[in-house]
Amino acid sequence: MGDDDKGFGQRLRAARLAAGLSQHRLAQRSGLSLRMISDLERGRTRWPYRDSVSRIADALELDGPPRAQFVVAAGRRPAGRTPGTGAPRQLPPAVPYFAGRSRQLAALSQLLGQPGGAAAIATIGGMAGIGKTALAVQWAHQVAADFPDGQLYLDLRGFDPSGTPMPVAEAARGFLTALGVPAGQLPSAEHAQLGLYRSLLAGKRMLVLLDNAHDVAQVRPLLPGSPTCRVVVTSRNQLAGLAAIEAARPVVLDLLTWDDAREVLAGRLGEAKLASDPDAVGRIIDASARLPLALSVIAARAATRPHVPLGQVPADLTGRVGADLRAAFSWSYRHLEPTTARVFRFASLHPAAEFGPAAIAALTAQPVADAERELDALAGVCMINRAGPNRYALHELLGAYAAELASEHDRAADQRAALARLLNYYLRKPPTGLR
Repeated sequence: MGDDDKGFGQRLRAARLAAGLSQHRLAQRSGLSLRMISDLERGRTRWPYRDSVSRIADALELDGPPRAQFVVAAGRRPAGRTPGTGAPRQLPPAVPYFAGRSRQLAALSQLLGQPGGAAAIATIGGMAGIGKTALAVQWAHQVAADFPDGQLYLDLRGFDPSGTPMPVAEAARGFLTALGVPAGQLPSAEHAQLGLYRSLLAGKRMLVLLDNAHDVAQVRPLLPGSPTCRVVVTSRNQLAGLAAIEAARPVVLDLLTWDDAREVLAGRLGEAKLASDPDAVGRIIDASARLPLALSVIAARAATRPHVPLGQVPADLTGRVGADLRAAFSWSYRHLEPTTARVFRFASLHPAAEFGPAAIAALTAQPVADAERELDALAGVCMINRAGPNRYALHELLGAYAAELASEHDRAADQRAALARLLNYYLRKPPTGLR
């Protein structure tokens, strides 16, 4: 560790302490990882990216000459050495006030030491709004220093409102451009583009983040062949084919814990605001159902209306699914087959949180085998959860969304008939609970 590196670490620590911030709080404010802040202060990360330095300076509220000196100190390098040029650094900013997910972050970090003859892969799955991208980007920033040859990122638009996932050829061209291939030298054929992409990554220590993938067919051509690369894929679909053939490690996200949900709110709104009305905090977390997207919507609404009492903030979510959540859910819903979409809507009519295929078969007037197949399809795209052998559950906010869709698309008479069939099914069934 050179004197310049040590000097910046000491300067960072002094500025942080002067601002009255812990390393954890500075990481939250800047959107960087706690590990990165710690490594910078100890001199373990020698040359931080300019964007990272700027975000730290913003979080420390440095301005004028102190900010200029801080930035210059971060940019000093030992004589005769220059940073690598041309390496792509495409990661989007980390989500501010990231909380929880320690187990999933640890699972992703196991990729770093995973041996094999091909790139190690992890797939992050879960329902809309569960925080797949936030987790992937948070982890990618934490381990960016382990990939000196760069980090590639693409939103594959698998569930875009336009309904058109990104074609593989477009993704390949985007990566080739990021890797420095001039437009005039791009191969015209897709297979040649993919071959050049894999050739450029051969032997490189590169992280590839494929966000919002639609299916395995969209992902598989974009996988590097080099064992020195690592790939993280996020999708609302369960990409079982990658686990079966490419030995991808699946990471499935569930709801935040109550404590983690509160930590998200505290980061966005401040501890003092939460302490002013603890009961309201509990109601907010209940209204969000501990879904990260819902928490973000509520926190943003509260932050932009500071004079509104905290207890009134979640009101928009108690009666009708919020507009942002509805939009996120709709991107998954519109990709469903008509019969699968109908099962999703009618599942909201079931009076219990959990149900089995026979109950759904009664609601939808179809054979049990067909109902089970549709429920499996919904579970495969994370619109319904598997709750056990032959058991399924509909998340509270997704259930509210499904009920809205039913009121919009299904006649009241059809819904009444469905409930009558369900009642007849339970009257004929032995009294072992709602199944």
